[in-house]
Amino acid sequence: MGMPPTWKPFTGGYCAVDRSDDENRPGGGAFVGIYKDLVPSLAGFGASAEGYAGGYSGVAGLNGGVRALAELRGIFLKVGIDYDFQRQDTSTIISFTLPIRRGGIFGYGTHLRVDWLPDRGNSWAVGVQSRSSRTWARRGRATPTSPCRGRRSRPPGQRWTPGWRRRCARCARRRALWASGHGPSDNGRGVGSARLMLLLVQGAHGTPLQIFSSSTP
Repeated sequence: MGMPPTWKPFTGGYCAVDRSDDENRPGGGAFVGIYKDLVPSLAGFGASAEGYAGGYSGVAGLNGGVRALAELRGIFLKVGIDYDFQRQDTSTIISFTLPIRRGGIFGYGTHLRVDWLPDRGNSWAVGVQSRSSRTWARRGRATPTSPCRGRRSRPPGQRWTPGWRRRCARCARRRALWASGHGPSDNGRGVGSARLMLLLVQGAHGTPLQIFSSSTP
């Protein structure tokens, strides 16, 4: 997986209702921004800047602006300032970016985003936000029937044949040795972790698997 990137760009789109005047005006637009962690990324605290452009029904011209936000990703919260070029005014903005579905609502790490602007008559917007950089959040769950990463071992519903059992056993042994920090050239010093993996595989399939052999697979 490697180290997380320092700068994390994102894009998205939204549908909004402007309530700053006496009537509600529907509209929409798109935004692009960039995020940076201010502390180690595990804490989930950082800052982001973004720009947006769109329009509203009954309002001539293009509506656009910029935002600066502080983010607490652990609770999916953003708080900041929104400056609107068309109105030439500033409003507080509170946003929630919610990971509704693993891998993204529409894939590619898309999250549900809800914006609230209390200083503009409680205007709000609902849309999606996607991470533009290549991250693990853009990937779905691995295939549950695959003993080897990134490869389907058998079609769902088929019984485990001896060939599939041997292949699963080889993969389990390699992964156990890697997890224990010992490779095939360490003369079996990772046997303890490999035995643990053997028990896990036996419990999953209910049959003994021949993981250990005299030669390295």
